Amino acid sequence: MQSGVTPHDLVQLGAFCSARLAEVGMTLELSRDFKAIQGLAGKIKKPYFTKELSHAFNDFTPQNGFWMIMRDKDNGKPVGVLGARMDDLRATDVLSFMLDQATRLHSPDETPAFQADHYPPVIDRMGGRIVYVGDFFVVDKHRGLEKFDKRALVFYVYICAAIQWDFDWLYAFIRRPHAEKGYIANYCATVSYPEARFWNAPPEARSDGEFFAAIDRADFAYLTKLFLKRPEAF
Repeated sequence: MQSGVTPHDLVQLGAFCSARLAEVGMTLELSRDFKAIQGLAGKIKKPYFTKELSHAFNDFTPQNGFWMIMRDKDNGKPVGVLGARMDDLRATDVLSFMLDQATRLHSPDETPAFQADHYPPVIDRMGGRIVYVGDFFVVDKHRGLEKFDKRALVFYVYICAAIQWDFDWLYAFIRRPHAEKGYIANYCATVSYPEARFWNAPPEARSDGEFFAAIDRADFAYLTKLFLKRPEAF
């Protein structure tokens, strides 16, 4: 379990996040059916799913991934999604894994997908159980900071990841327009870098302008204890 954080702490803070979302008319559902999630795209008008979280390009099991589905509290209809996958890299170099994965998913001719000599230096410190979160999408009705507490959703997903995987690191790629709107703070990232990857041929929905955002187990534990002690800091 995360440093100094008990299961009760995680459940307590999870209830807090859930209550904040309920205030704006949302409920949460955790799903491990990656194939069924693809079917939600049309219902919520999500234009794409990234290959990193697509069941068509990965072998997902209940042990290595889940989706958080946001639903309208009044009618139960889906209004958004956020996915998470865990890769156990305790015996693998993280940069090599990321490059191999990106090349397999995005480079049919096996040319390295991005330039290996340019990457956020924090990746050299990363290892263990690594969780990627992505494909964050919310329907128009619930967008806007005044309508939807993004931090509550994201931290709820972190809590679920901590309970299931006791992660060592968690990371995301955030588009520049979203980063400039405060999404890095919404993701509670304690380290972030602009222009995180130089693609040799940017795939759909990816660009050199993405920010790399990450948080490790110690910082997650610190924030968990902070938010429990001082909810107004959330």
